[in-house]
Amino acid sequence: MQNTLKKLVSSFVTFTTIVSSVGVGALALPSVASAATLASGDLVKASGPAVYLYVGDGKRYTFPNETTFKSWYKDFSGVKTISDADLATLQLAGNVTMRAGTYLAKITTDPKVYALSPGGQLHWVQSEAVASALYGANWAKKVVDVPDAFFTNYSVGASLATATYPDGTLLSKDGNLYVVSGGNARKLASSAAVAANGLNAAFAVATTMSLTAGSDVTDRESGVADPAAMSTATVTSGGSLTASLASDTPAGMTVTKNASSVPLVKVNLTAGAADALVTGLRFHRVGIGAVGDFSNVYLYDGSGKRLSTGRSINSTTNLVEFNSVNATVKAGTTWSALVYGDFSTPASTGGQHSMRLEDAAAVMTSGGAVSGSFPIAGQTFTVGTASSGRLDVLKGSTPTNPTVGSKQAEVSNFKLVANTNDLLVKQISLYQNGTVSNSDVSNFNLYQGSTMVATTPSVDSTGHIVLNLNPAYLIGNGQTKVFSLKADVGGRADRTIRTYVEYTTDVTGTDTVYGSGAAVDIAVNGNMDGSAFVSCVAPGNSMCVTTQGGQLTNSFNGPSTANVAKGKLAAQLYSFSLTSAANNLEVRNTRFTLQVANGSPAACLLTGSASTAYFRSLKLKNLDTGATVASKDLGSAASQVTSTVTFTDTYNLSVGKTLNLAFVADLSNSEDVAGQFFTNGTCMYQVVFNPFQLGDVKDVNTGEQLALAKIVPNTALTGNAQTVKSSGLSVALASNPVSGTIVKNQANVAIAGLSLTAAAQSDITITSLTLTGSATLNGGVTYTVAQLSTLVSSL
Repeated sequence: MQNTLKKLVSSFVTFTTIVSSVGVGALALPSVASAATLASGDLVKASGPAVYLYVGDGKRYTFPNETTFKSWYKDFSGVKTISDADLATLQLAGNVTMRAGTYLAKITTDPKVYALSPGGQLHWVQSEAVASALYGANWAKKVVDVPDAFFTNYSVGASLATATYPDGTLLSKDGNLYVVSGGNARKLASSAAVAANGLNAAFAVATTMSLTAGSDVTDRESGVADPAAMSTATVTSGGSLTASLASDTPAGMTVTKNASSVPLVKVNLTAGAADALVTGLRFHRVGIGAVGDFSNVYLYDGSGKRLSTGRSINSTTNLVEFNSVNATVKAGTTWSALVYGDFSTPASTGGQHSMRLEDAAAVMTSGGAVSGSFPIAGQTFTVGTASSGRLDVLKGSTPTNPTVGSKQAEVSNFKLVANTNDLLVKQISLYQNGTVSNSDVSNFNLYQGSTMVATTPSVDSTGHIVLNLNPAYLIGNGQTKVFSLKADVGGRADRTIRTYVEYTTDVTGTDTVYGSGAAVDIAVNGNMDGSAFVSCVAPGNSMCVTTQGGQLTNSFNGPSTANVAKGKLAAQLYSFSLTSAANNLEVRNTRFTLQVANGSPAACLLTGSASTAYFRSLKLKNLDTGATVASKDLGSAASQVTSTVTFTDTYNLSVGKTLNLAFVADLSNSEDVAGQFFTNGTCMYQVVFNPFQLGDVKDVNTGEQLALAKIVPNTALTGNAQTVKSSGLSVALASNPVSGTIVKNQANVAIAGLSLTAAAQSDITITSLTLTGSATLNGGVTYTVAQLSTLVSSL
C-alpha cells in the first residue's frame, strides 16, 4: 500500500492535494481526451503528474509548481488526460507565472517582498507600512516563494513606495468585487463575469481606500482570464544537444532483490553553440525480466538532486517518462542524468534489466535538435536471490524550537539503524515542507555525535536538503546512530521547519556484504516518511520545530568555552544576532556585564589592584563586515570583579535582516600583581547580555519606543567562560627518524625530528631555532659540539 501511494504522490499534482482542495465529495477524476480534440485553454496531463495549459497550435505551457496552479484554478477537476504519445507532440512554449493579485512573492535568495501585475511583473513593496496599507495587518500570510530557477520567468517593474494597488489586484469593497486595470478599479458586473474570468474571491483584498472607477467587466477578457496571455518568459527553441553514455555509467551487477537506490544508467547531454532546454527524458527498459521487479524508478541530475517522484515502468511498453525536467544546458557544457531504481523483492529472481534511450525522440527539448549514437544503453542488472540488510530511518528527539537569527541551531534529529549487515550511508536527502521560507534556513551541517559528516549551503529548488556523506558513514550490524542537523535560522517567528524523507531513494546506503543497495525503510520499521502530519504539535512521521522570536529577536551564538591568550587583540568574548521581523529599528543602548566567572580563584580581577585595565578597547563588531558598531572603555576602578558595560552608540536594523555582532576586547599583556589576570591559566571570564530597557530600541518608521514584550528573549543571556592563559609552545622529539647507522659521504640525511605544538589559545610564530649536537664514531672517538662541523658539512 505504501509503495502504491508513493507512486501517486508528486511535489506538484497529487490526489491528496486534489482531495484537500475540493473535498472528497466533490472529487472529479480527469476526463480522457486526445491531442486532436483539445481546445485552447484546456488543462491536460499524461501518465505523469504534471499538468499543462494547452494554448493551441500544438503548444503547451508548464505550471512550475502547485502554488502557481492554485493562483489560476481552484481545483483539478477540469484536467483532461491524454496519452504520453499525444503529450510528446505538444511543444513546450513557456512557463505560466503566478496570477497577478493573488499572492505576494519572495525570491528565495532575495529578502524583498513583491506584488505582481500581469505579464509576470514584480513590484517591490518598499516597507511594511505600505504592505499593511494595501493588504492588511496579515499581509505576510500572502507571501509565497518563487524558486530561483523560475525567477527568469518574471521581470521587475516599478517599486511600490506608496499605497497604490498594482494592475491585476482583485479588490473587495462595499459588497462588490473589482479588478485593477490601468490604475482604475473595474467592477465585476455579475457573478457570471467573475466565473467567466476564473477569478477566485478568496484572493480578494478587502479595502476602504478610495478607488478610481473604470469600465465594468461584463464578460471574459483575455487580459484578465488567460494564463498564457498574462505570463511571460516564453521558452526559445534552444540549441542542439548531443546525447551519449557517460564514461562512469554504473557497472552492471547482480543486485539484491530488495535493494533501494540502485544507479542503473548515466547519460550525458552536451549543448552545442547555444543553450538548450531539456524538458523530459523517456527511458526504455530492456532485458529478460518483469517490470514488477521495480517498485519505483527515479531521475536524478549529476549533482545528486532528485528531479522526479517515484515512477512506474509501463508494463506494456516498458517505457518510463520523466517529464517537466526543464533543465537548461548551457552552450558548450554537459549536463548528466541518472536513473535510479528501487527493487520490489520479487518472488521470482533472475530478471535482467537495462535502461536505455531508444532514439533522439527519447530526449525531449523545447525545439532543439538531438543527435547521438542510439540506442544509448546502460549495463545489465540481474536480480539475485539474496536480500540486502535493512536501513531503518527513525525520528530522533525533537530539538528545542530555534530562535530567529540563531547560528547552527538544531533543526532536525533522526536515527539510522543497520539490520542484518554492516551498511555504508552515502547520501541523505531531507524534504523541507514547513512554512518557513527555504531561503531563511541555510548553512546546514549534519553531525553524528560531535563529528560533522555532511554539509550543504541551502535548501535546493525542489525543497530538499541534500547531504552527501564523504566519506560514506559505516553503521555496523545492529547499531543505531543518531544524527543531528544544524542550520542558521532567519526569517520570521512562528514559521515551521518540517523535515522528513520523501522517498526511500532519498537515502542511499550500501550493504557491505553484497555491495548492493541497502533496503531503506522509512515507514514500516522506520517512522520518517512525513505521513500522519497534523501540525508541529502533532507531527506524525515528521520532525518539526517552530521558529521563535518577536519584533526584535536576540540570539546567543557563542563562542564555546575555550582558552584565550593573554595579550590577544580583539578577542571574541560573546557573539549574538539581532533580527528585526517587521520594522526598521534603531538600537540606542546595548547592555552587558563583564565578570569573573564562577570557579575562578579569588585573586582573579577585571582591573588590577593598581587600576590596570586587563580588558581594553571594548567593542561591538559586525561579524559580516568587520566594522566597529560601538565602542567603550572598561573604566579605571581598582580590583573590579564585575563591570556593567553599556554601549550607547546607535545602530540600525533593517526589516527582515539579521545583524551578526560580537563583544570583543583587547586583553592585557601584563598585570599589577602576579595571578590577578591569568593565575597560571585558571582565571575565567564571561559576558552577560543584559535585558533591553524601555527606550533602548525605537521603531524608525513611527518613532515609537519598541515595547519590551516585542523583544524575544528579553532576559539575561550568559555567555560561556573564557580562560585566559599565557601563550605556550612545547617542543618534543618526533617519532622519526629513529636511531640508526649513517654511511659516510651521504647527503640530506635525516638526523633529528622535532614536534612543535602551540597551546590552544594562540598561534605562535617561530623566529629562530638553535640546535646543539655531538657525535661518536665507530671505535669510540667522541666529537664535541665544537668539533661536530668536521663531520657535518651543512644542516
